[in-house]
Amino acid sequence: MIICLTGMPGSGKTEVAKMLEDRGFRVFEMSGVIKEMMREKGIEINVKNIEDFAMGSRREQGMDIFAVELAKRIKVRKGQDVLISGMRNMDEFAYLKRSFKSMVIIALAAPKKIRFQRLRKRDLKHVITYKEFVYREKTNMKEGIEGALKHADYIILNTGSFAELKRSVTYLLESLRAGE
Repeated sequence: MIICLTGMPGSGKTEVAKMLEDRGFRVFEMSGVIKEMMREKGIEINVKNIEDFAMGSRREQGMDIFAVELAKRIKVRKGQDVLISGMRNMDEFAYLKRSFKSMVIIALAAPKKIRFQRLRKRDLKHVITYKEFVYREKTNMKEGIEGALKHADYIILNTGSFAELKRSVTYLLESLRAGE
């Protein structure tokens, strides 16, 4: 099974990735590819540089550049479960869908206020301001994440506790496996 996970910052992608990794999924993150490419070019890894590098690379090399790079790294063996986390736009989705025909896209959704609170709790070392949060939101919208969210096969509303999220993910995963 190949699952592609998308969602705005703070929607719960990291938590769902950990859950699926605990269930044996190999996890690949789009941000990991971006950071790897930045390291190769000697660019300092920080939120602003990541966003600037991602947007610049997409402008220069196409909106699917990171999906192309990620697909090169994914070698799926028969029966292996894979999670691709952090898809940001429809071009990435389209490229991955062509590369992995049976891929399912899951979007995580949560209200802006909840996501902002989660991000502030998550990164105590670099506490973000609301202004920084809004900047990230706008950057994600410019990258085209809205289209990816709209075209998801499934949406999980993540507004409650971790236990509730885990139940939702487990239920969806079991439903997907039953339909294989």
